[in-house]
Amino acid sequence: MQKKLLLTTIIIGLVGFADAFYLTVKHYSQSSIFCSVLNNGCDLVTSSRYSAFGGVPIALIGTIYYAFIVLLAALLFRQPSSQTVKLLLLVSSLGFLFSLWLLYLQIFVIKALCFYCIISAATSTLIFIISLIYSLKNNKNEHQTY
Repeated sequence: MQKKLLLTTIIIGLVGFADAFYLTVKHYSQSSIFCSVLNNGCDLVTSSRYSAFGGVPIALIGTIYYAFIVLLAALLFRQPSSQTVKLLLLVSSLGFLFSLWLLYLQIFVIKALCFYCIISAATSTLIFIISLIYSLKNNKNEHQTY
């Protein structure tokens, strides 16, 4: 069961990575984002003043976040470690909270939704939930072995 959770985390992390990487490429190439689902919301969101943090595009931060999540899950798949489990839970918690903040900005401040940003929010939420389940199962298994 735990290996399946990690594989699912890796797959979802790769989806998030591809999504964030696409937005990063579009940011640096300064080209328009294909967004037929939510009309012009993608361009409004990705060109807003909230699309970068300290001069670094949020999409690039997302790309690094998802790459790190995939790395942590792959490490756990190969060699379980309670420290890595804690790190995965911490990083996924921060990613989830950051996604909530970005979703708030889209809805209430920018007043536009970006399809790709919603995909990222969904993937980070799923990763957080799976990481929490994995952590709880790992914690339960550790206590049963003593």
